[in-house]
Amino acid sequence: MSYVIAAGDLKVVNDINSLIKYADDTYLIIPACAQDTRLAEIDNVKEWALSNNLTLNTSKTKETVFKKLDKTKKERKESR
Repeated sequence: MSYVIAAGDLKVVNDINSLIKYADDTYLIIPACAQDTRLAEIDNVKEWALSNNLTLNTSKTKETVFKKLDKTKKERKESR
């Protein structure tokens, strides 16, 4: 069974979060207002993988945080 077929039942724990699945990659998108759900979401993916005889490759698992730059900080940097 391929990943694409198996991943159809992988869902987020919290509805404010979202999953994007492409080929054999999965992107878990968590907005800043729900950052406290990160561990539950990762545990959910691990449990899903285990129940589907898959493993989460933690060496290829990354967390990327995007932040809006505070204008006052930006203005301070530009004035230097």
